[in-house]
Amino acid sequence: MSSRPPALSNEAVRDSLGHLGDWWSLVNRNGKAVLTATFRFPAPRAAEDFVVDAFGAIDALDHHPVIEIAYTTVTVATSTHEPLGITQLDLDLAAAFSNLAERHGVLGS
Repeated sequence: MSSRPPALSNEAVRDSLGHLGDWWSLVNRNGKAVLTATFRFPAPRAAEDFVVDAFGAIDALDHHPVIEIAYTTVTVATSTHEPLGITQLDLDLAAAFSNLAERHGVLGS
């Protein structure tokens, strides 16, 4: 089993959010810090292609978010189970999703 990076403070995570695009926010879900983003695309196929391409980053990082697809909208939530909270893996995954979103024609930011 690979070693996971340590959990980051909420302040460190908030400082990093500015580099991820306006899609991302830090939320508290049942006492657990979670990074969430909602991406809207011009067509359902663009949303589907975005998710398919995201699996390259997901597999490369060996870090698996929750992904929900609703027609042209994709919602992503990521956090680390051990240690509990947000780690550098979550920030790296969020950056990968942000880069992919722009390549797939995401609407707004």
